[in-house]
Amino acid sequence: MADAPANVTKIGYLDFPLRSWAGETNYAQIGSDGQGNYYEWSLIDSDLGTYDWTLITDDDDIERIRGGSLQSSPESTAPSVPAPDSSTPNSFNTSLLTPAVAPAGTGSLRYPNNVSTKGDSHYVLFNFKKYKPPFSAAANQAAAAQSNNAYNAYNANTNNLEASDLAQVLLYMPEGVAASYKANWDGKAFGNVAAGILRTAGSAMDGDYANAIRSLQRTAGKSLDRMPEYLASKAITSLTKKLTGDSIGIQDVFSSIGGAILNPNVELIFGGHDLRTLQLTFKMVPYNKTEAIAVDNIVTTFKKAMLPTLNAGDSGDFWGALGGSSSTKPANTYGTGYIGVPNLVQVTFMKGGRENDRVAKYKVCSITDFDVNYSPDGVYAIGPDGYPVATEIRVNLMETKLVYKEDVAYGY
Repeated sequence: MADAPANVTKIGYLDFPLRSWAGETNYAQIGSDGQGNYYEWSLIDSDLGTYDWTLITDDDDIERIRGGSLQSSPESTAPSVPAPDSSTPNSFNTSLLTPAVAPAGTGSLRYPNNVSTKGDSHYVLFNFKKYKPPFSAAANQAAAAQSNNAYNAYNANTNNLEASDLAQVLLYMPEGVAASYKANWDGKAFGNVAAGILRTAGSAMDGDYANAIRSLQRTAGKSLDRMPEYLASKAITSLTKKLTGDSIGIQDVFSSIGGAILNPNVELIFGGHDLRTLQLTFKMVPYNKTEAIAVDNIVTTFKKAMLPTLNAGDSGDFWGALGGSSSTKPANTYGTGYIGVPNLVQVTFMKGGRENDRVAKYKVCSITDFDVNYSPDGVYAIGPDGYPVATEIRVNLMETKLVYKEDVAYGY
């Protein structure tokens, strides 16, 4: 007998009388992946006698499972088991699912519904996390514990974030997966006076740059020999502007009078780097009602993750500190004076049950934009249950931490 997929769990037995040969009741073992999809343990190869889970697509059978027709065993007198789902179409049971990695929230949502967490399958895993303020007491303690390591201290407040109450989302690998790195370099022109001051200070302290900066005032006098000409040229530009309205620069004065200009002393200067961004687009076309429900829940999950919280009672530890959740004050004492920060998300490119270390990693991200298109093919089409025939989502993300040279060794 073949091993059952890791994400399907047995939940009971259902009778299929129409499949019997002589009118007797025929029971089959039923499993669930926790997303509203149900499977029957079926004979796959009669010659080899192998079995495996096969997806149940008949709407009547699905409704019978949801309605409480499951039994605890294939015996006709076996007691029934609790219905795995309520009668509400949009509900789904996530307690039965074994998450791919690092459980986050109450379960997982997948598109397509056969996304596998085994073997060499490739997919994107979204784990939603609660935001931790970078200068909160907890973050300060985490950074202090790494005070001897600047790299670890910088990343401390985004490490080991608490999981949110939102389900994991597993989606197929989209097109256009890319990592972009940007460093800000700029050509900076230093005037002769400024260049002389900096050059003198930089060479005076033999590599002690902190003292070199402090010594600028003392060393500046050595580089002021051209200051009178500079001040005179500046006075000419001001006077011309005042008398005639003409705008001329200092270089124009030197060029027109002396036939030369100040050496611009242009040098390439590093000005820092930017937080990385990532955009992922997924087009989802459900093939049955249960998959349509999963798509709808995926859209809802991303909406909840990126939006702030208005209800103070649900907005984090900050409200308790304010007294909003104390025994003497109702949870909403502070009303809409404050809003809770949205969730963050850890985006991971997976290979089977492990992270794919051949694709660039991203640190914990914020969702900056989330777009939903219910007519990605240019035609608005709806199924019999009201679910769109196709839904396209676009997720724009921004890392919460800068990536440094040290991060490359860890796959970033």
